[in-house]
Amino acid sequence: MQKAKTALPLTAIALSSCAGFTLQDKYVEARLLSGQGYTVISNAQRIEKGQDASFKILTNPENHILSLDYPRYEIAPTKGGYYITLLNVQDSVSVSIKMQSQHVCLHRGDGTFLQSDEEALLYPQYRTRMRENAPSGLNLLHKEGHLQIGWHEMGKDDFIGFGWRYSPSVQDLYPVFVPYTEPTAFDYITEGENVTITATNSAEETIVIPAEINGKTVTKIETEAIVSNQIKHLILPPNPIQFTAAAVVSDSLEKITLFDCVAGIDDVCLQTPNLKTLEILAHEMPMYSGTYWDVFQDKIDYLESIKDKKKIILFSGSSGRYGYDSSLIHEALPDYEVVNMGVFAYIGALEQLDVIKPYCQSGDILLHTPEFDAIEEQFCARNNIYDRFFNCLESGYQEFANIDLRNYKEVFTPFTKYLAAKTPVSGDGYRTNPRFYDDDNHFYYTPTYNIQGDMIMKREPTQQSGRIYQRELTYQKEYLFDNNVFDLVGCLNNVYKQWQDFGVNILFSYAPKNIDCLEQGSTKEKRAELHQYLKSSLCVPVLEDIEDSFYPAYDFYLIDNHLTNDGAKLRTEKTITALKKLLML
Repeated sequence: MQKAKTALPLTAIALSSCAGFTLQDKYVEARLLSGQGYTVISNAQRIEKGQDASFKILTNPENHILSLDYPRYEIAPTKGGYYITLLNVQDSVSVSIKMQSQHVCLHRGDGTFLQSDEEALLYPQYRTRMRENAPSGLNLLHKEGHLQIGWHEMGKDDFIGFGWRYSPSVQDLYPVFVPYTEPTAFDYITEGENVTITATNSAEETIVIPAEINGKTVTKIETEAIVSNQIKHLILPPNPIQFTAAAVVSDSLEKITLFDCVAGIDDVCLQTPNLKTLEILAHEMPMYSGTYWDVFQDKIDYLESIKDKKKIILFSGSSGRYGYDSSLIHEALPDYEVVNMGVFAYIGALEQLDVIKPYCQSGDILLHTPEFDAIEEQFCARNNIYDRFFNCLESGYQEFANIDLRNYKEVFTPFTKYLAAKTPVSGDGYRTNPRFYDDDNHFYYTPTYNIQGDMIMKREPTQQSGRIYQRELTYQKEYLFDNNVFDLVGCLNNVYKQWQDFGVNILFSYAPKNIDCLEQGSTKEKRAELHQYLKSSLCVPVLEDIEDSFYPAYDFYLIDNHLTNDGAKLRTEKTITALKKLLML
């Protein structure tokens, strides 16, 4: 693995010769020149010819590297600047950087800037992702009696909530304010500096809970405080508000907008059968940037960039992330773009598919390879949002607004659990890019995964035989019935049919697995029986034979379903062959 490495010092190296060859011929010098707006730390290195040279530069966050006068390089954003790696240096070089400040212009609208009376304010664009994150604005604008909840582009209807992602081509953002509901519309009690709302008499379709009443902070919504069959949209201020059981009772409520600083809002707090949409706005800087969870947003960014193109979507848990070479699939099937959406098996497939679907179109192919060690989640049988799914959405909450809450039993309880569990991981907010980290948060100078979402860091076999992760796995037909209370195939077919009605072609296949980790009862005969059952019961084609999914231990890296680089290439070649056969190419 190519982790952060220490360059050879610029000191005299003793030279020796052997058959006319000297050490001087073996080394080259790489220099990265400082320039306006940035400083290079230790700007010269002596390295072996053909090796990489990595440098750290310090600069302001709004400064964006446009180019280097060197043919092959990688840029990794880090706290306070960037790491720049010159790749495969063959000769001594002196390299300069072309840099430019990037901003979005925030306009006053009919609000007032707290910092100044200027008509507009320049806000840095970090350009470390395919899409930018909108600023919070909570400390930028103020309009008396109103709450700012986000931004919009002039002349466009798209709402961009605080922290939501938008195209970096956007140059101007204008504030979106909503008026607070008048305090006279509420009954409330005051305890010290805190206010508890106990009832409301508003007949408005939109209720905006005020941040303060009589100078006191609203911190609690009491049982049946909001009982209304007129309300359609409830908006909460950025307060640590606690909801009690049955705090909101309404058959008409369709949408809730809140900030990620709410203190507690469990599902028992809401008796709202027609609640469809949850809009989450960022109040705090993200804590999971640069981590395993944040990878999902990078994949969504790429999926969004190809949404109007014909594509193959590889959908699985982390076995998919480690298990494909998307460029090989694209080369074999050039009519299709390829995106690898694999992240983590125990995040429910149902909620991930709901987020992915708006970026798909008729004629696309979804290749679903569920992992059997998370079978209920991967077969779409669990309709409780997994709390760590919010980790994946933290740097792009806009995706959660695509999920229809009516299809889920638990949403707000896991959301509150997610908020309570948040702990600082990365200190650089939205600027930190997870492409330069592995699953254990180790930093690399070069990307660990490519733009399509495949892991590309070097992965050697962990061992030659036996189980790696010391966990047996069952591959038997009976496993689909005996160990859970769900109709697993029925749940999966229901979801598949919805996608088929949408015009997407669904294919089922098996996630790769170490043959040495199967439990004793999963004989070849039992596996064949399972395979035949799935072929006859699923409403979509099964792409490959189950036996094609098993590999020896030396094809795996660290655990029993993460393939090595060679293993991923072998598995991809099998997938290409099966796809061509199915598509009759």
